[in-house]
Amino acid sequence: PSADNYHFFRGSDYDALNLDILERYKLFNGLEGNSITDEDSPEDYPTQANTLPTTEDINQDQNLGESESYFEYKIDLKPQDMVVGQNFITDRILATANTPEGPKQVYWYQFKVPVRLPDKVVNGIQDFRSIRFMRMYLKDWQQPVVLRFARLEFVRGEWRKYNFSLETPGEVIGGDPDATTYETAAVNIEENGNRTPINYVLPPGINQEIDVASANLRNLNEQSLQLLTCNLRDGDARASFRNVNFDIRSYKKMRMFIHAEGADPNDPLEYGDISVFVRLGNDLDQNYYEYEVPVVPSALNNNDPYNVWPETNNMIIEFAKLNDVKISRDQSGIPRNERYMQFDGDRRIFVKGSPNLAQMSTIMIGIRNPKQDGPEANPWSTDDGQPQCAEVWVNELRLTDFDQRGGWAAIARVNTTLADLGTLSIAGNYSTPFWGSIDKRVSERQRETKYGVDISSNLELGKFLPEESGVRIPMYVGFSEEVSNPQFDPLSPDI
Repeated sequence: PSADNYHFFRGSDYDALNLDILERYKLFNGLEGNSITDEDSPEDYPTQANTLPTTEDINQDQNLGESESYFEYKIDLKPQDMVVGQNFITDRILATANTPEGPKQVYWYQFKVPVRLPDKVVNGIQDFRSIRFMRMYLKDWQQPVVLRFARLEFVRGEWRKYNFSLETPGEVIGGDPDATTYETAAVNIEENGNRTPINYVLPPGINQEIDVASANLRNLNEQSLQLLTCNLRDGDARASFRNVNFDIRSYKKMRMFIHAEGADPNDPLEYGDISVFVRLGNDLDQNYYEYEVPVVPSALNNNDPYNVWPETNNMIIEFAKLNDVKISRDQSGIPRNERYMQFDGDRRIFVKGSPNLAQMSTIMIGIRNPKQDGPEANPWSTDDGQPQCAEVWVNELRLTDFDQRGGWAAIARVNTTLADLGTLSIAGNYSTPFWGSIDKRVSERQRETKYGVDISSNLELGKFLPEESGVRIPMYVGFSEEVSNPQFDPLSPDI
């Protein structure tokens, strides 16, 4: 049975039937590990696919696996279901293919299937830690069909979906929380450069990086983080996060490009319908700074970079302003476990707990449907309190305006002789913040003003007595002091 459906792509029977390329390779792909020996071949040329015994043991573990536990994902390929924004379809590209009948226009579809949202779970499989096989099958077809895959791959990222509540505090209207959908993916210049209704283009001033290791100096693919949500309730938010370990006190600003568009063609997005926020801190819900920006949706069918990435959407976070808000909160006596808000122009800054930019461990980026009323009500537009559907791209999250202040250090030492009474040594040192050796990183340089003094003396007090007494009284005197004045508050190391 091991060679029950194997056939080499060449064969006298294939030649007699004048089969095309697709039919010739249909039974040669090796999906079951099948082959045939040269002794059993009717041809006078080798038709064997491999030299291993053909036992249909796909993973070659010499065991018969009988467990059937898996996640299943269903994609409808009916013509009426091939719509961008539905059925896992994220993009569609029109191309010209050369066929025996001449050039023909065809569509290529990009599918992105979220692996953690299966349509069916069979036999109680729990997680994705031991996935050994992937199986694809077609059913309910009434005529032959050929599917062409340009690329079939897993997409991973460092940004993970935040699965806990981000709802704005206050009164809410009850509803089904599962009605809100949220996905995190990526869009890029190579796969989505002809996307509709808005092409993916590079942000203004950004160029594709060049792979200098390649012989042809090819351009590397450039991409953005994609946040897609629908039925986002009033006052609710969805976000993705990334764990980091940064000390960003040596920089003054953080910048990021933002693009927004409506995800529902029947409900266009307006200014103020949604906002994009970034949280920086030591955790995701108790100790953080939050910076919130109202976004302007891009006009459809306009691929100008300044329309796709409006300048008014650019997020510019000044760390000094974050610190000022925290100081204001502490001086006002508001409890630290409450969200404290101040405006920065038309943007909002929040602080909660005791965030610390010296040991930043998390970054969160999310979409919020501003609340219609309450202390954090929508300040940008007349809010209708309705759910929103939106697609947001964020790109080039970067630190800028490096603190170029330098530090200095000095040491001095004096040794002197006090005639025949003894010796005196005096040493001192002084150094300022930003001082460090040339091999140290910026974040490893000194963060305090240090100064110290060291005085020591060896004396022979017997010199004060008559020499004929023969008495010797040696004495050592020493004094040492080191003072360190931190640049930042030890209890709040970013202030």
